[in-house]
Amino acid sequence: MKNSIQTTIFFIAAFALSTAAIGQKVYRCGSSYSQIPCADGVAVEAQDPRSKIQKSQADAATKNDAAMANAMEKTRLNQEADALKNSKPVVGKPPPKPVGPAASPAEPDTGAKKAAAKHKKEPEYFTAQVAAEKKKKPVSAPQ
Repeated sequence: MKNSIQTTIFFIAAFALSTAAIGQKVYRCGSSYSQIPCADGVAVEAQDPRSKIQKSQADAATKNDAAMANAMEKTRLNQEADALKNSKPVVGKPPPKPVGPAASPAEPDTGAKKAAAKHKKEPEYFTAQVAAEKKKKPVSAPQ
């Protein structure tokens, strides 16, 4: 059992070292990059020049930025929810009728109510509709 654990650790370390970018060369072939050299390929230095301390500082700054972005998003979502709760739109209520001398009690019926009844209420969002087919007139036989 102890021997298999050591063997496993050895192979894991060997595979990790063999896949490292240290031993690999990168070539620029025109506007693309490849690990396989091409005819007009130029070798490019692909090593990370930062020290371990600089890399850890950059990683910490990235984590800090991500945490700050998440907190800002949560604050924004809460503000939007509060704004939505406080400004409920009034839908379906008719405007109040004027009171006083400006209001005429007996307005003549000009057919506006009938025309309004024929028109359907427009949907709040765009809805695709198919045009209605015209009815064909029956063809009468010639006499």
